[in-house]
Amino acid sequence: MLDSLLNVGGKSNTAQHKSTLSVARGDTIDFIVGWGNGNYGSDSTALSATVTSSAGQTFNVATDFGQSKNPSPPWSYGIFAPGARPVADTFSLYTAGRIEPPVGMGSLSNPGSMKWEDVLSDVHVYPRVPHTMDAIQSLRAAPLGQASNVWGGHALDLLQSANAGAKPVFLSEYGIGSAVDLWRVTRQFEQLGKTEVEDAQFYHDKLNRYLADWKRWHLEEVFSGPEDFFAQSLRKMAAQRTLGLNAIRANPRIVGHSLTGANDHVSAGEGLTTTFRDLKPGTVDALFEAWSPLRLCLFVNSTHVYRGSKVHLEAVLANEDALLPGKYPIRIQIVGPNQKRVFERTVEITIAPRNAIAEAPFAGPIFAEDVTLDGLEGRYRFLAAFERGAAATGGETEFHVTDAAQMPAVESEVTLWGEDVALSGWLAQHGIRTRAFTPGEAAAREVILVSSTPAAPGGVRAWSELARRIARGATVIFLAPEVFAEGINPLAWLPLANKGTPASIHGWLYLKDEWAKQHPVFDGLPAGGLMDYGYYGDLIPDAVWADQEAPDEAVAGAIKASQDYSSGLTVAVYKLGAGRFILNTLRIRENLGTHPSAERLLRNLLRYGARDAKLPPAALPANFDEQLKAMGFNE
Repeated sequence: MLDSLLNVGGKSNTAQHKSTLSVARGDTIDFIVGWGNGNYGSDSTALSATVTSSAGQTFNVATDFGQSKNPSPPWSYGIFAPGARPVADTFSLYTAGRIEPPVGMGSLSNPGSMKWEDVLSDVHVYPRVPHTMDAIQSLRAAPLGQASNVWGGHALDLLQSANAGAKPVFLSEYGIGSAVDLWRVTRQFEQLGKTEVEDAQFYHDKLNRYLADWKRWHLEEVFSGPEDFFAQSLRKMAAQRTLGLNAIRANPRIVGHSLTGANDHVSAGEGLTTTFRDLKPGTVDALFEAWSPLRLCLFVNSTHVYRGSKVHLEAVLANEDALLPGKYPIRIQIVGPNQKRVFERTVEITIAPRNAIAEAPFAGPIFAEDVTLDGLEGRYRFLAAFERGAAATGGETEFHVTDAAQMPAVESEVTLWGEDVALSGWLAQHGIRTRAFTPGEAAAREVILVSSTPAAPGGVRAWSELARRIARGATVIFLAPEVFAEGINPLAWLPLANKGTPASIHGWLYLKDEWAKQHPVFDGLPAGGLMDYGYYGDLIPDAVWADQEAPDEAVAGAIKASQDYSSGLTVAVYKLGAGRFILNTLRIRENLGTHPSAERLLRNLLRYGARDAKLPPAALPANFDEQLKAMGFNE
């Protein structure tokens, strides 16, 4: 049914398959995770499989798993003998549902002790990057409990549901990495005259794949040279680590933290230093700041809000017995554009004398308040500082305010293809005129907006009609890749001959770097380099367009140059006849009404799409029927 590689051979880190089979009672369907790169080192591959009968009964390999018996109908769990391919007669059942720790085994043993002391919870946590506010809150406040080895963004449910009375936590793994600097590390091997060694060839292969993307997507329009992308990624890491470490320092239950890696070992970008032990920019400063015995950790519940909105501000003091007993005044401020103070207050904290019996927590809240922001749009800083008696690090975070009244107007009427009641309601509420798509000849070139549902009744006639509108001069904006799905084919109706694949590049410790060009789609927004996580936040997707033919305009995309190499586009423009269509995976639709960047992007897309709206429709290309057949639009 499916035989695919993950994260090797140019493949993405996920693979999906769905099919309908005729099976008889007693038939076996095997779901197997193998060793695509020849070994199981650091392999954390997960398998999700479900089988649904014609009667509607569903069997799920995960939820049906039983720890007390195997097989657990109808599933058998086990292992094949190692080899290039699985051999059915070597299958043997697992004999235990889980590995129990030895009786009496604890988390540490102090010097001189002859026994294990089960006094700490050992936790690995790697939330998705960019961290959402939920991820930050979980790192800050959740009791973490006994959760262990939580990888790649799957931590949050475990963290939130952990026992409130859990032990203190040793966070034995957490971090945010960077790209591997493929440009510099390849040049360093060349400088040593060691281009023939295995690692040098590994990095050179990944660099060549990056350079192919550079050429195909015209990334010289974004970065000054191929090396500039990697330099920006390495610089970005320090601020991202500080964001997470602030949350960790603010959690009084966390009593220790171990970094993921000191250097970029195993061809990954997780280290504080590169493969050749060069310090990544800002890393030492970030660690000094974050692990100071006295630190002010500041949080805002949203990093980009509309003018007139309320933001929730919190300040936490991390104090490892650095303060003498006494009273300390701390100044709290919000400073906006032009150094305008929009909020200022002094709070006083009291440090009690030390108690030999009860130790004070490592962190505690000192300020929390909702503040309405009604000033100029722009960058705001939330600040805190001791007015006397102490010298803390930290004490600053930033957020952005956008004035909805300054949004550019959409003057052209927008045609809606497919039903999305909430989207059409939002457009009407914001003064954007719309009409429903009607088959037949259009009187003028149109801006056509498509959400996640095709126009009824769907199928080849609906899609062929839409393709004809594009070819005669319309601009179609596709907000979501799900609209192209038909049965088990996720991109069946994508109007390209080479449809490529719907790829997902998950960002966590081994993150991807998202870039955007200075283009009308990003008018009035920060662009021309790596995307600002504080400004765009929840709009950053995992989904990308991969392996399609090169677009006429590559507007935004993502590159993951850690572990292996994978890449794709998030916004791309394709021409078809006299018109064009825009593919998008940015989470615009999901964030309309709550995130100003989503509104600005949608308005920009509609304005960009309307630039030819006053022109009359063009004639169809002479070979248009052949183009439709090449796309798979065969009536």
